[in-house]
Amino acid sequence: MKNLEWAKQSFSPRSLGMGRVLVVRRAVKIESATASELFASVRNEGSFSVHIVRDSPKRVFYSCSCARPLQPCDHVYAALVQAEMSGQITNWEIDEGASLANAEFEDTEASDEVFGRVSKSPWRSINEPKHISATLASPPSQQKKLRAESRTPEWKTALKRLSHAFRDDLEQPAVWPPNREILYVVDLESAMEDRGLTMELKVRDQNARSGKIRSLELMRSQISTLQEAADRNALAMIAGTRADGGYFSGYYSNATVPSRFSLEDAIHEAIFPLLSATGRLFFRMDRKSKELFPLTWDGGPAWELGIAVDLSAGKRNYVLTGNLFRVVDGVRQDMNFDDPILIMDGGILIADSTIARLNGKGVSDWVRLLRSREGMRIPLESGDELVKELVSLPRRPNLVLPEELAFENVAVSPRAHLKLKQSSGGYNPDRVDGWLSFDYSGHLFSAAGSQSGHYDGA
Repeated sequence: MKNLEWAKQSFSPRSLGMGRVLVVRRAVKIESATASELFASVRNEGSFSVHIVRDSPKRVFYSCSCARPLQPCDHVYAALVQAEMSGQITNWEIDEGASLANAEFEDTEASDEVFGRVSKSPWRSINEPKHISATLASPPSQQKKLRAESRTPEWKTALKRLSHAFRDDLEQPAVWPPNREILYVVDLESAMEDRGLTMELKVRDQNARSGKIRSLELMRSQISTLQEAADRNALAMIAGTRADGGYFSGYYSNATVPSRFSLEDAIHEAIFPLLSATGRLFFRMDRKSKELFPLTWDGGPAWELGIAVDLSAGKRNYVLTGNLFRVVDGVRQDMNFDDPILIMDGGILIADSTIARLNGKGVSDWVRLLRSREGMRIPLESGDELVKELVSLPRRPNLVLPEELAFENVAVSPRAHLKLKQSSGGYNPDRVDGWLSFDYSGHLFSAAGSQSGHYDGA
């Protein structure tokens, strides 16, 4: 809401969040809007009347029948958002630093003057503040007198503000129903499209497992009311993630837990054990599918990429193949590239209904290269050149080589080389350019290079 930046500074984060929720729930109705005045009704555990008057580009007055004096309430922000979205206040000229004042508690003659000259309301509500209703319904000659008589003493206003502040602190969140369970679903389609690891939160009733599964709507304040510690811990972590798309995605981090979100790589190892512990971790193959497949966390060692070079059956070529492996309690476990349904360089793979850790970047690139073919064939005479290319890769995999191609790893202390040269012309002829490199036993490597090693087959 770019045009409401002037107003946001007056609202608490809670009111900003709840105001957007009310708009999403279609709880706001714009009753009337003019070039300087807005009337709206808001349903939120009752019906509330909102009245907003643009006095000047630097000053806006508001009143709400909820009578919360400490800060503008969520009903006021919801009315502004709804009016802005429907284009009913886009022509209001308001400065960026404009003030938003409560007409009921603003102890100035300005609010008397503004609310005394506005047009008569086209609607009435039994919840409307009495002083505003009386003012709008009275002749202009009596309006100022009525507002003066309805003025609340300053000491009462101060105590009322304090009471509302305490009331906000004592508000209890709605308790999550005990027969309703939360499902954690991995969206494989998004991951396979290289859009990162996206998850969705779903909900279903425990006594209706075959019933409809719907998207979760959970306020952040409700997390503490969940019965299971695993849910509370996981959702507290999810509440800080980045919502995935949608008009209101920027708001969700303030008031609600996002029902669809992206997981950063660093959080995988921390959050998936928690999700698995609930017994309600699933994946689905595509967004249109209603079928969910269970997932469990594999807490064993991380899988590694392995690349092997062997002689072909006719011994005319070398064959380069790859797989995944790990060592568990001294026993090596191997997995073919065809077994995982998802491999992410961020550090996880999914195979056999389990989600496990994966070490190393670039694994998915190797899988795409070798999965579609039965090994890569290289002529025997190109063996040394093959090893040289494998060793120099920026991310060198674990290599298993035949005896004739085996090599020894030698660590050499580098010597720094800096080459300086005065710039030849250009905008700055006094500039000096520099190139940094390192000498490893007579072999120079640029500091800006990505080569991980050098193979000397001599």
